[in-house]
Amino acid sequence: MRSPSIPSTKLQKQLQSQISDQDKLIDQTYTTIHNGPLQLIARMLSAWEDDQPVSAEMRSQLEKVNRELRGIREILQEEMRSPSEKLVMMGEQSVDLQMPLHTVLYETYSNTLKRYASFFEPINKIRSFDPMADGQLTAREKRAIGRFLEESLTNICKYAEKTTMITVTSQRTEDYNIIKIIDNGEGLSSLAAHEGFGTQQATRLARQLGGKFERTSVQPQGTCCELCWPVQRPTWQTWGR
Repeated sequence: MRSPSIPSTKLQKQLQSQISDQDKLIDQTYTTIHNGPLQLIARMLSAWEDDQPVSAEMRSQLEKVNRELRGIREILQEEMRSPSEKLVMMGEQSVDLQMPLHTVLYETYSNTLKRYASFFEPINKIRSFDPMADGQLTAREKRAIGRFLEESLTNICKYAEKTTMITVTSQRTEDYNIIKIIDNGEGLSSLAAHEGFGTQQATRLARQLGGKFERTSVQPQGTCCELCWPVQRPTWQTWGR
């Protein structure tokens, strides 16, 4: 009668070992961040006297970066604890990945705009999140798509100078799911020269979904980031996920 508990005990030990390894990786990652950029920011903030000629906005932004970097450890831990359920964002916000994809996108959009309220509040916003074909998506893929939207909106803050309007849409056509993020700022030249981690992640995600990622200029001014993938993905693309 006791033999069935042996596999269960072994599985439990394996899970505990995996959690321990994940915790070690999180701690190593956070230590690297803490000992590098966090220490630099802390020194800069402590060296600035209140009466020094530095803009309040710049100091506020550095303090925000400092807080967000320090929050990375908690975000990683929470996502590791519930890897199939949540997209964890800054500011103790999270998005339930069991919701339909268009709802996940709307929640991600709303949370990101709140996080960068000083940038987004003054500009015009057009958004439309229509239902999409998400039956073949795993929770991990939903999370990655949510991160793509978050990264695209964050890039507008960083690179798209003089932005006065953004348009964010998700839709399903007969053959494709399409997500577009469009701004009317001055940013494509600097973005094109900055093929960084976010662009690599978007390209990798598009490849995983069997689709494509494009960043193009729009007329008379602005940038469009588009992620699209087929409504019906080949069976082999869903193997081993």
